[in-house]
Amino acid sequence: MTYAESGPGAALPRRFGYRRPWSKLVPFLFPVFGVFAVLLIVQTAAGNAPVWFTVLWVGVLAWNAYWFLYRLGDEIVVEGGFVSWHAPLATRRVPLAHLTGNRTWWTNMQSITVADERSLLVFTNLRGWNDFLATLAAADPGTQFAPSRGEKMLGAFAIGQRSGYFAEW
Repeated sequence: MTYAESGPGAALPRRFGYRRPWSKLVPFLFPVFGVFAVLLIVQTAAGNAPVWFTVLWVGVLAWNAYWFLYRLGDEIVVEGGFVSWHAPLATRRVPLAHLTGNRTWWTNMQSITVADERSLLVFTNLRGWNDFLATLAAADPGTQFAPSRGEKMLGAFAIGQRSGYFAEW
């Protein structure tokens, strides 16, 4: 049961959040890409691969490693007045009072804005994200957390996907 389904005036969960289940695989993909980058560098040094392609491959690998391992979170948890955000190689803990709202970057990438700090970026499948925002809005009534019309529509049509929302009462 979600907080939104429990009706107005219901008790907030002790701990709640959103997690993207499959994203635990992301850290295991980058060593594979790294091995290919090393092999490509060796082949380029031997004259068997074009330099431009090797530079492009390594650059794209570094860019994706930064975003997918450090900046894009796969879990966000609210407990005891704090928000914990987790990416494969980074973690942040922010007081709930420092959150200023939310916005959508792309269809499946959401952002929780933080006062005077970098936003908490979260990959979502939109299934359960609206429930998470509703519970977050109830936990911090002074700040507006609401899905956009597009998020509401896409969340309703997310057929066959597991919800990432969880709550512990």
